[in-house]
Amino acid sequence: MPIKSFLRSSIDPHCSAAVISTSSDAHELKISCPYILAEYMDLDYESPRSFSVEQADGFADFLKALKENTTDLYVCCDAGESRSPAIAAAIHRWMAQSDAYIWESPKYHPNVLCFCRMLEALKMDITDEEIDILIQTNQSAFKKAIQQAKQGG
Repeated sequence: MPIKSFLRSSIDPHCSAAVISTSSDAHELKISCPYILAEYMDLDYESPRSFSVEQADGFADFLKALKENTTDLYVCCDAGESRSPAIAAAIHRWMAQSDAYIWESPKYHPNVLCFCRMLEALKMDITDEEIDILIQTNQSAFKKAIQQAKQGG
């Protein structure tokens, strides 16, 4: 979810909600529920400004510490297209839920570095072949949406 949408929404984060934000606008968050913030660039390669192992570990520790009565988890970044879907996909896998809707949607382009680092922090394994299939699935969904748009559909 884009952070600006979250900040403008009528969502009332109460004690059963939590927020993970990777946004540069995270300082604007004024909520009373548990949250964790980590600012990094949307880079899918190793850089001092990309999603670090330490940030992933911090997110994983935050998730593991959430109370069982947490019913809503909001994952935000600047645009809601790359970093937050990657983190959300990893969280879905960790919770034994399907992340297919993220990879099959043309509106999301999960940052693979964020996804893999988050899975690693959550002690989840994924093979290079599985990652390649997810990337192909996402690219196919995007190409299909482009073709449909060109055809007026």
